[in-house]
Amino acid sequence: MRTEPSRRLALTMRVASAADYDEPRDCLAQDWSRFMVDTLPAAAWMGLPNDPSRTGALLEAWGVDGLILTGGNDIGENPRKDAADLAALDHAVRTGMPVLAVCRGLQLLQHRFGGALSPIADRSHVALEHDIECEPDTLLNPTSRRATLRVNSYHDNAIRGDGLAHGLEPIARAGDGSIEAVTVPGRRIVGVMWHPERSPTIAAADRRIVEALFGGRWQWR
Repeated sequence: MRTEPSRRLALTMRVASAADYDEPRDCLAQDWSRFMVDTLPAAAWMGLPNDPSRTGALLEAWGVDGLILTGGNDIGENPRKDAADLAALDHAVRTGMPVLAVCRGLQLLQHRFGGALSPIADRSHVALEHDIECEPDTLLNPTSRRATLRVNSYHDNAIRGDGLAHGLEPIARAGDGSIEAVTVPGRRIVGVMWHPERSPTIAAADRRIVEALFGGRWQWR
């Protein structure tokens, strides 16, 4: 199924504190600017403020037709951000908007669809790279056989294989069995546990996901 390319995308922002200021701030890593220019040079995009009371109105007013949940802040750390991200995701689901959910974004999908998160006690997924096994015939692996992909990892919470929320379909797992990527059957939604924007060179699999979701090339179930 081919779709129209997304022309206006919203990117969620993390909440951070500025040194010497008692002033919580919404911010976006500069890696995202490079990533967007490289992967979607024809698209306009904006950082989405963490204001849950206005999230839907902002998306409507700006004519947003694509959403990236960029990560940052563990779920439960900042209720305002949690509510804003859930409002954005609910709007996307309701309108059929394509969604890329990155790291925290995938965890938000798990939370929104009723699944649980498991803390990682040994920090085996923090600030390192590891291999994942990708299911065949998916955006990550369009071949007919399972394939291995090396990804970065920066998360303290995992989605255990036996605890994946109903409505999410796993397409990649880490060596410990935890879920590293999902889709939502029937919707243009993909969640990944790694950060594609942090890689110096954008991986072919990450580029394929972005082009499928937002570039009008969605062809996988």
